[in-house]
Amino acid sequence: MIAEKIRQTALAYVGKTETAGNSGFADPAFQKEMQRVGWQKGMAWCSFFAELAYAEAYKGDPAKSAAVTKLFSGSAVQTFTNFKNAGYRTDAVPNVGDLAVWRYGNGWQGHIGIVVSVDGKGGFQSVEGNTNDAGGREGIMVAVKRRRTGEPFRAKGLNIVGFISPMS
Repeated sequence: MIAEKIRQTALAYVGKTETAGNSGFADPAFQKEMQRVGWQKGMAWCSFFAELAYAEAYKGDPAKSAAVTKLFSGSAVQTFTNFKNAGYRTDAVPNVGDLAVWRYGNGWQGHIGIVVSVDGKGGFQSVEGNTNDAGGREGIMVAVKRRRTGEPFRAKGLNIVGFISPMS
């Protein structure tokens, strides 16, 4: 099942770290893979990480891999729009393998992760690039984060846009 493959792929990257200022990655092989999906020095990289995980999970099916990866953007919010406009199922409820997309306040900036577990009570865990495991805003690594749906709107914080289901 593709959702499980996406979950396993995302978890395999946990702990990968960047060098200061989005200038690269401590692991040269990881940096090469990130560059392969479009990341360049100085760019925020959460969306590129999600694209990398999806590309790896779909590697056995080149047509599906190409269809999925062309919808990713360096912007998490634009990625959500691209998938939605392409007819992918979007929802307010997370499922394993889904892309979880947030918007910062009402602005254009956002964040994206990959759902790796769901507790059925609005809580979920996601693997996210350009974040940290301490909960701060400084993105330095790929980490597993505990998140919740149904949170109140925050003008100066992340607000869930929705979840995108993977192509079967």
